[in-house]
Amino acid sequence: MAWGLLDAAEKEGLLKTHLPAVVAMTDGVADPANAPEFMRLLAAGGLEAKAPIHSIAFGKADLAQLNELARKTVGRVFRADRGLTEALRSVKGYN
Repeated sequence: MAWGLLDAAEKEGLLKTHLPAVVAMTDGVADPANAPEFMRLLAAGGLEAKAPIHSIAFGKADLAQLNELARKTVGRVFRADRGLTEALRSVKGYN
């Protein structure tokens, strides 16, 4: 999970010279019942303070949920309407 990778990077001193980020991709199938638990785990793990979480939305992604995640982690939401390659370029350009 991202928490372990960030902890390892922090121990190695990489967070002093690199800006970490997490990129999540979703096909639009959201389970609103899981969102509060995920947000709780996110806060408990401290990930929201360590790295932005950027989302790439495909199809009918729940943009409200993705925007909430982006606000809590200083991330952004990108759409894959022009393809995954273009979306990944946009994420890279932001981070």
